[in-house]
Formats: sequence, C-alpha cells, structure tokens
Amino acid sequence: MSTGPNTIGEISSPKYRGYFFGLLKVLGTMGHIMEGLLASVSSSYSVTVYSTTALTFLFFPTIPWMIESPYHLITVSKYDEAKRSLTSLRKGRSESEISAEYESIKQFVEEERSKKLSRNLLQYLTMRSTFKPLICCVLLNFLIFANGTSVLSIYATLIFPPTEYFSQSSYPLILAIVQLASSMASVLLIDAFPRRQLFMLSAFSSFLIQSCNGIVYYEYSIASDEQQRYVLQWTFLLGALMFWALSQAVMDPLNMALRSEILPVSIRGLGTSICAICQSMSAVLCYQVFTFAQTNFGTAMNFAVFAIDSLLILVVVYLFVPETRGKTLAEVQKCDIGIGLNNDSNEPAR
Repeated sequence: MSTGPNTIGEISSPKYRGYFFGLLKVLGTMGHIMEGLLASVSSSYSVTVYSTTALTFLFFPTIPWMIESPYHLITVSKYDEAKRSLTSLRKGRSESEISAEYESIKQFVEEERSKKLSRNLLQYLTMRSTFKPLICCVLLNFLIFANGTSVLSIYATLIFPPTEYFSQSSYPLILAIVQLASSMASVLLIDAFPRRQLFMLSAFSSFLIQSCNGIVYYEYSIASDEQQRYVLQWTFLLGALMFWALSQAVMDPLNMALRSEILPVSIRGLGTSICAICQSMSAVLCYQVFTFAQTNFGTAMNFAVFAIDSLLILVVVYLFVPETRGKTLAEVQKCDIGIGLNNDSNEPAR
C-alpha cells in the first residue's frame, strides 16, 4: 500500500487522480473483507495465511502488463521509454498534448534531479521545497492514524454497548459494511470538491463528532434511567458510525492522494517509507493511550483525545497543505507549502 499510491499519483491524469485513489480504497476494503470472511470460514490461522499467500501470487502474472511511471523512467534517463509510457497512458489525446506533457514532466524531473545532485542528502532534505512537504506528510500520517479509526475497528466489541438488535460480536461486520459503502463514496468525493477545503471540513466535522461521542458516552455511563440509556446508546452508536464513514470516505483516501502529490519526486520513496514508519508508531501509541485511558478514565476520555487529534489535523492542513485538485505534480511542487513560505526557494528551512 506504499508503492501503489505513489504509482497512481505519477501515472494518473490530474483530472481523474482522485477517482483512482478512491477506487484503490474500495479495492483495499474489499480485500480486507474477503480476508476476514476467509478467516471466519476456515477457522484456522494457518489456512488463512496459506490462502492469502496463494492469492498474492495471482498478482505476478499481471506485472508484464503494468505501465512504468514516466517520472521514474526520466529519472533513470530512459527518455524514449518514458515517451512511450506516457503515450500509452494518455490514449485519446493528441500528439501535441502528449508531447507538451512529456516536456513538462522532463523539465520538472531534471530540475529536481539537478537540485538533488548539487547537494548532499542532508542539505537537500533541509531545503524548504523538500523539508516542508515531508514534514506535512509525516504529521498528517501520524495524526490520521491516531484519530481513532484503528482503535475503533479493533476494539469495536469493547467500545460499543450491546443492544437488543446487535450483539457486540456483530459490530466489526457493521463497521466493514460501512467502510465499504464509504469507500465507494470516496470515488465520487475526492475530485468533486477542492481537496484542501474538503480535508479541513472533514477534520472539523470529525472534531465535532468525536467531541459529541465523548459527551454522549459519559452521559450513558452515569445514566440510571433505562429510557435515557437506550437513547444515549443509539446516539453514541450513530455518532461512532458517522465518524467511521467520514474517515473512510474522505480523510483516509485524501491522505493517500496528498502524500503522492506533494512529496517531491526525488524523495518520494524515502518520504513514503518515513510516513509508513510514522503510521506504525502512531498505531502503537494510539493503542497504548487507548488502553491507559480506558482503564483509568473510561471510554469517554478516549473520544476527547480523538477530538483533539482531529483538531490538530485541521491545523496542519490549514497551515501546510496546498490545493492539488486538477494540477500536475510539477504544478503542485510550485505551490506554497506552508503559509508565507515560497516553495520554489532553495534556502534551508527555518
């Protein structure tokens, strides 16, 4: 899941890039659901491992038909292959349009390469045009993986109270269904609205929902009237599902798209690896904080932490994330990353 978003960002037309990221989210969700169903049917960990491993090998016969990224081919000086690759990717466009895009990509990649070659790695990473996008992606990946989605999916049977209609063991299946439906919605949402505004709106909505969830769960935990507990129980469940749907439909796919768009091509592999490490660290930290807060303060405190995390996501997006919808990667790199910071500057980041 690290290489896929980078490849999609480089080979997709700017007009449909968000659509393909939404589709990637849908297919990934379907894969997770199929894996869960396989595990429940086999009732054996070893059988599940063998089956999923066998399915992985089905991917290899498709490799000869995969089209290499023109950005990568130009980076390694394979210019003719890059032109053929771009022509295959842009079927239906005129030769002049393809040639213009090819020259734009070539100029952009060679400028990035010359800046990198004229400096050592540390100097290059501390340039504003490199440092700011990298920090932005690291912060977003860390915060989004700590906003409660990973905990909500794993601890669903612990968080959600049982109802007369649903047992606690049925909640993971409900979350999976909502995740699939929300992922399908992301296909239509990401390219329909400006990404920066959509990200800020979703982060603020997440803050409101998580705050309400914390208040509702606290009231539920201290309520003595059965009718009141019944209303609060369903209110909390609805709020949690709203947050889950918002995260799967907007925040997760937008994070993938922005990471592939704003990271400079010359450090995209390194930046993606750093982001993956941050995701793992964030998930571990989130589990530890969740367990500690659950034991010492109750579930309501966890949702307060998640609400603060959503507010921090809003701040990071407002301060650092440029608008990327409909722009080529070269155009995105020329945008300002951070308020008052010129992304074309070669000065070290302050």
